[in-house]
Amino acid sequence: MTLHPEIARFFAGLPTPPGGPLDPAAMRAEEESHVAPLDERLPLHAVDDMIAKTTAGEVPVRIYTPAEADEYGLIVYFHGGAFFLGSL
Repeated sequence: MTLHPEIARFFAGLPTPPGGPLDPAAMRAEEESHVAPLDERLPLHAVDDMIAKTTAGEVPVRIYTPAEADEYGLIVYFHGGAFFLGSL
């Protein structure tokens, strides 16, 4: 199965990881610079916080449902990092 063109464009636009020692403040600023302002984002029908029950325990999940779409896709982010980057 191929990626939807919109999702492929998103992945293509992600920054490459920096080399050398990490600077968390600079990394957060770089990441934030790629986030579109709220008024330029696609409209959402709903944002739901839920709990997914797994054999390893409960996992919090957030589901974004677009206002209009012919089809729906799914991206799952698995965070395995140092928990110092990113935001909602």
